[in-house]
Amino acid sequence: MLEVTTNHGGNRRPTRSRGIDRQEVVREEVAAGVDRLELKSVMTEQPALGSLTGAHTAAGKLPIGARPIDPQRMRETPVAWQARWLQDPIFAGVAPVEKIHPHRCAENNGRIQNIHTLFRREFLLPARRISTAHLYLTADDTYRLYLNGQFVGLGPAPSFPFDYFYNGYDVTGFLREGRPNVIGAHVFYQGLHNLAHVSADNLQGLLVQLEIRFADGAPLRIVSDGSWRCCRTAAYEARQIYGYQTAFSEHIDLRRWPAGWESPGFDDRDWSAPLVGDIPKIYSLSPQPTPPVAVCRTAPVRLVKRGPGHYFIDFGCELAGEVAFRVTGAPGQVVEIRHGEETDGPDSVRYQMRCNCNYQEFCTLSGRPAELLTFFDYKGFRYVEVLGWPEELRPENVWAHERHYPFPDGAARFQSSNPLLNDIWHMCRNGVRVGTVDTYLDCPTREKGGFVGDAFVTGISHLILTGDARILRKFLNDVANTGRYCPGLFSTAPNRVSGEIADYSLLWPVLLEYYYQWTDDRALVGKLLPVVRGLVDYYAGYENDDGLLQDVVGRVGGGYSVLVDWPANLRDDYDDPCLMGNRRTEASPRGVVNTQLQGHYYAMLRAARRLADLAGDGGFARQLRARADRLQQAALRRLRCPETGLFVDRPGSTHSSLHANVMPLVSGLVPPDQRAPLLAQVKRKRLSCGVYFSWFVLKALYDNGEGTLAYELMTSQDRHSWHSMLQAGATTCLEAWAPDLKWNTSWCHPWSSAPIGMIAHELIGLRPGAPGWKSIRFAPQMPEDLQAAALTLTTPRGVVEAAFRRATDTITYQLVVPTGCTATCRFPGRHAMIRVNGTERAGVVDGRDTTLAEPLGDGRHTVVVWAACERDP
Repeated sequence: MLEVTTNHGGNRRPTRSRGIDRQEVVREEVAAGVDRLELKSVMTEQPALGSLTGAHTAAGKLPIGARPIDPQRMRETPVAWQARWLQDPIFAGVAPVEKIHPHRCAENNGRIQNIHTLFRREFLLPARRISTAHLYLTADDTYRLYLNGQFVGLGPAPSFPFDYFYNGYDVTGFLREGRPNVIGAHVFYQGLHNLAHVSADNLQGLLVQLEIRFADGAPLRIVSDGSWRCCRTAAYEARQIYGYQTAFSEHIDLRRWPAGWESPGFDDRDWSAPLVGDIPKIYSLSPQPTPPVAVCRTAPVRLVKRGPGHYFIDFGCELAGEVAFRVTGAPGQVVEIRHGEETDGPDSVRYQMRCNCNYQEFCTLSGRPAELLTFFDYKGFRYVEVLGWPEELRPENVWAHERHYPFPDGAARFQSSNPLLNDIWHMCRNGVRVGTVDTYLDCPTREKGGFVGDAFVTGISHLILTGDARILRKFLNDVANTGRYCPGLFSTAPNRVSGEIADYSLLWPVLLEYYYQWTDDRALVGKLLPVVRGLVDYYAGYENDDGLLQDVVGRVGGGYSVLVDWPANLRDDYDDPCLMGNRRTEASPRGVVNTQLQGHYYAMLRAARRLADLAGDGGFARQLRARADRLQQAALRRLRCPETGLFVDRPGSTHSSLHANVMPLVSGLVPPDQRAPLLAQVKRKRLSCGVYFSWFVLKALYDNGEGTLAYELMTSQDRHSWHSMLQAGATTCLEAWAPDLKWNTSWCHPWSSAPIGMIAHELIGLRPGAPGWKSIRFAPQMPEDLQAAALTLTTPRGVVEAAFRRATDTITYQLVVPTGCTATCRFPGRHAMIRVNGTERAGVVDGRDTTLAEPLGDGRHTVVVWAACERDP
């Protein structure tokens, strides 16, 4: 509910709700004598840290735009382009450039920058009933499309010209039969060398094709051609650049804005003719493999009048988008608009943000009544503050255009008896939703780029939360496309910033294998295996005589390309003077073998071997096995301290960091009978790492029977914890454990969403038992102090549900298996007999766990085990 307040004699900080909007999770019990497994009955009444379950729900959000055409349908019937390529005349005679460079700096930006061009075509439709109307288009760098004044969509997702995307929309309901119609496209060419766009290349343009079919079967085609008009608007003045050459500020002058240009009847006679030509040969067009980003009109939850013309606006949760207003003021009147992720006082926006963005803009009104004031590029923010407002700001006259990748709210649901764990899930869920736009963003503010390391965590979380594998498939292809420039693959994609972070690039085959296990998409594995081979060969060039990676300096960008973790102050004092953030001017690698990197390399070689087997390349698989075995033997011999059994950070070092011991655990490099000292070190060190690396710490613990400790770390109230983020007031997961633990912390960084994967795959224990979820593996690792939990996932085979509840003497599990699937079940403890759907079933004891002798078939199942048998005697 929107709270509208007026300040009288002072400011007031918004009050944060301390109670969580608990979703009732109920699972029917089919065993005789038990009516239902009802988690509501075991919920504790302790207060939660934030009202995150209900934060930013569908209430107050209105989807806008046209329905996209399904990407699969467009792949099956590609567009036969008859349209011509339109360009702003400023690009006449300008040759394309392709600059690959590691540094995001002004020297690498293009000469032409910040070009906002409006294209329009008005046409009269006959008075005949329209059966279907599909509009296809692309633009470089990006477009915002309108039809008869209505917003249709925006895109395309960034991509390289040699694999460039177009979008399609069903606009049947947008056209007016027997009346004038107009297509309007606002095309933006940025011209900066950064992670957000494939730009600074002098490639700009628009391609549009509208295919209409009338009810009588007659077709009509409207295309971009010489009949179109264009206007380069000067309304968007850029006075500064945000982040790392990421985005321009937008000091909008509405006096320079051609109001009504996107609607029929606008007089465009003084507009220019665009440059018209064939589709440039540098482009290879294909349908975007993902739907365009979803756009919603989102209402604020709180609007406060602080004084004359001074308002504070709270949208309740971090979002990626643009604020919009309806406003009437005097011609030339200037209003100030501030955005921020946090406050710096009661009802005051911290617009000089930690994340290197100064979100302060001054906009000039035209004097037109109730004119629309909004921005083109998106920002990451929760709060807005306006000053110098000319009239009373009413709630209906301010909203946000929120954008993110389509995110079905009900695809994954989790609830437990621990309110803190519930809040952590929802905070991470919000972070993944906000931080996934047309790729997996590191953040929606400072960089807006897709780092492979970030995407490893975010991609797993997003797939669990949505069940939609298309954007993960796209990202894997985006990274593979960087192999055109560097076989070792860039650490970000798609862009021309030649960043090389070995830790990240080595994760790419591991993420590809995860994608395959979820989807059973063997065709993609076969397509990308040559890229895997190129990556393997690239890093083989860094192997020393023992097979260990040594002196890993990027061959395209230069510089030592080992990260370990970020920021540098959260690396547990890792002993490698050449690391990013540790470097001295004279420090360059000379015989440096970084231990944690060997763990990444070993994991990559093992994943690549399994992918080669899948693709039927047995010879390559055998080579990879031999190299992995050689690496393992050398690492165990050269990188461990014989007295402690711990791995040191590098040969010659006496320091055994958390990172140097976690990666051998999580990659399987260290044999099971030699892991005890490493696990003891993790217990001592806890989360003495950055949030990104926490995924590997938790995974190492779960993989080695330390699920109770993993759960304790996830829900701890240490300084390094998700609890710290919630205490700081976060609604999306932060870049660091707390805002002051990194000098430029962003308040939305989905690389911090490790709990999503750990809860789903480890704590609840649901994962594919066979590729594509043809079978299910259910192996919960429930800690003793968690009384109940339930999870719903959407898989390629259908919805999977799992729940559990503790009683005094028993633990009751429920599992819903989709039609045509089976489930293998493994439970903690030694149980000779297990009750399944009211019938005793045999269990096979294996170490400390018990596996059902026979898999469960499809349908709803109830399994009861006896708590007294849960532990070893």
